[in-house]
Amino acid sequence: MDKRKNLISDFEKSSIHDTIVNTAITKYNFGSLVSVEQNKVGRYTHYIIETDKGKYFVKVLDRKNENVHMQDEIVVCNTLRAKGMKTVPQYAKRADNEYLTQVDQTTFFNVQGFIEGDTWAKYKAPDWLLNDAASFIGDVHNNLADITLPQRPAIMRLNDTESSMEKLAQIKKSIAGVPNLANNELIQSDLLLREKVIDGQKPFFLIRY
Repeated sequence: MDKRKNLISDFEKSSIHDTIVNTAITKYNFGSLVSVEQNKVGRYTHYIIETDKGKYFVKVLDRKNENVHMQDEIVVCNTLRAKGMKTVPQYAKRADNEYLTQVDQTTFFNVQGFIEGDTWAKYKAPDWLLNDAASFIGDVHNNLADITLPQRPAIMRLNDTESSMEKLAQIKKSIAGVPNLANNELIQSDLLLREKVIDGQKPFFLIRY
C-alpha cells in the first residue's frame, strides 16, 4: 500500500513538473528547450530552464499558503527596478501581457530572468556579504517608502501582542507544573526576554493597495 502511494505521489510530481515546464515554454514564447533543472532551495520546488533564447527561473507559488500574495513580489520588484535597482528579478510577461500562470486550482508560477550567482548555506554567509546585505536592505526600504501592500495574516498575528502574551502565560503555567525541569533558569530568562520584546514592540503596518 505504501509503495502504491509513493508511486502515485511520484507520478503526480512528475506530471506537475512536466506541466509547469511545458507551459512556461509555450505561454512565455521562450523558443526551444535546451535543459531543465529542479531547484529545491526554499519552501517549494522551482525550476531553472534554459532555452535557445536564454535562461529563466520558474518560481512556483501555492495559493493555499495564506501568506502568499502572488502579485506582491512582482509589484515590489518592478518598483525597485524602475528606481534603478537592477539586482532584483525581472519578470517575463506572457503573450497576453500577464505575469502569472495558473497550473491547477492552487498552483501558480511566475517566470524571471535567471540571475547568476552563489547561494550560501544557512549561517555560512561571509562578513562582507552581511555588510552588503544590510546596505541592500536599506536601499530596498528607502525605495519602497511610497508603496503599500496587503496586510498578511502572519503580520496580523505578529501585531496581536495580547494573544502572544496569553501564549507565553500558558507556557509558564505548563513549565511550573514540571518538577526538576532541566535548564529551568535559562528557560525562565528566555520567557522574560520574550515578554519584554513583545511588550515593547511597535506594530508592523502594511496597508492594502
